Amino acid sequence: MNAEPGADREPLHARVAALLELAFNPIMLKELRASLRGTRFFVSHLVILCLFAGGLMLAFLSMLPARAGGADDPGDPSAIGRAVYLITQLLQLGVAFLVVPGLAATSISTERESLTHELLLTTTMTARQIVWGKFTAAMTQAFTLFVSMVPLVSLCFLFGGVTVYQILANYAFLFGLSAVMIAYALSMSANARSTQRAVGSVYGLTLLGGIILLVVLGLTRNTEFFEALAVAYGFVSPAEMSRAASMDVMSRVLYVHLAPGFLWAALVSLFFINATNRLKPIFANRSTPLRIYFVFVIFAAGLITTLALRHSVSPTSAADERSYALMAYSIVALTVSLLRALFACEDPVLPPYLALEIGSWKGWRRAQRILWPGSGSGSLFTILTVSLFLAASFAGFRGFARDFDRGAWAGSWTWLPLASAFLMVFCWTVFTSLLARWLAALMPDRPLLLRTLLILSCLFLALAPLIHWAIAEAIDRDPLDLQRRNGPVTLALSPIMAVLSALDLSPG
Repeated sequence: MNAEPGADREPLHARVAALLELAFNPIMLKELRASLRGTRFFVSHLVILCLFAGGLMLAFLSMLPARAGGADDPGDPSAIGRAVYLITQLLQLGVAFLVVPGLAATSISTERESLTHELLLTTTMTARQIVWGKFTAAMTQAFTLFVSMVPLVSLCFLFGGVTVYQILANYAFLFGLSAVMIAYALSMSANARSTQRAVGSVYGLTLLGGIILLVVLGLTRNTEFFEALAVAYGFVSPAEMSRAASMDVMSRVLYVHLAPGFLWAALVSLFFINATNRLKPIFANRSTPLRIYFVFVIFAAGLITTLALRHSVSPTSAADERSYALMAYSIVALTVSLLRALFACEDPVLPPYLALEIGSWKGWRRAQRILWPGSGSGSLFTILTVSLFLAASFAGFRGFARDFDRGAWAGSWTWLPLASAFLMVFCWTVFTSLLARWLAALMPDRPLLLRTLLILSCLFLALAPLIHWAIAEAIDRDPLDLQRRNGPVTLALSPIMAVLSALDLSPG
């Protein structure tokens, strides 16, 4: 007898329970039960809401006498609503910077102090799942905290001047900022050896970053970029910012949405990867996530930079202006490629179990070796990714090389200066990658000293010849050498000078 269709299927409640087990991480449930069952989260949440409500009431009381019947704006309640709404957003920013990092600053360091860190690693959960569970638990608490403030913020609707878009956009910004702060706190907590160091590192660097951010915003507050950011993220209404309306659509997409979104994704991913690597065993594979991250970040940053330069610098502008922009781009690409040589500083000999795993790969899987740890694969990874990046950059900027056949490049192809600059970047990348691999074989037991020597060597090659050139020009400059042909011999050792000389369109 045939069984009825669906007779052996699991009941609905069992399937729903299985889906919930997939959706909710066990670490997340453990963290939420430990925090929400106690009185500390409830009391701290209530205190924050009381302080927020008190600040809101003080803002209303200070605004009402100044605005009601005033000579400048008599009887306009929308002005009060906009002003108080801005104050509420500043208070919530304070919560995001001061309270949210504390939700995750001790989540990993306390596991290490209470000797439960090893127990977590002996379970079937991976390090990524452990970090993700702690991240989602902290985000849930932050979400609860900000959502509970919505009724207080909505009091601004009674006076007008605030739109629903501002509320939604601003809360999306606050949740994105909270994700960055929590991922950063988890990274610091995974690196710290004690809870006190974790809390001190988190709040110390948060204070420093907040000061730098305030200085940057203060310097740009009278620009259309600042006003466009304030409008896009819901701090003010478009009617209050006249300069933001003058910003074209492409600039708004690039500088207000795409670039900050890329920076947010890059920071969150980096902090998450760092926290995950710190939880892994000593000889685990920590290189593959970083290499994949580096590839995506570099190519995405290059694409955004290419779009920004092609938008801000017209191909019909002066050749010198375009060459200066390409100089800056080439020097940044050179710096990034030199830092990428740090992948070649890894162990020249892999641990036995990693070597056996790689040796078992057949066919197309052998190509994955370039993403696995090791000094040899690190140097190959650096050279290959830099060459692909430079080829893509050359294809994107070849149209910028119009009228570059001037000075020393007279009579040659217009794209030859740009190709020469990118070729110098590639050559110095190969040199630093081989140097890093040689240092890794020379000092396999001193990784910190190895990386320090590599960075100092790159800085010396880049900056010391330029300093020599500046001193020689200031002390003994030949007035008859107008084209400066007789410079110091050490300039030939500078990769930055090679890029500058390739894209210098002045005669000589």
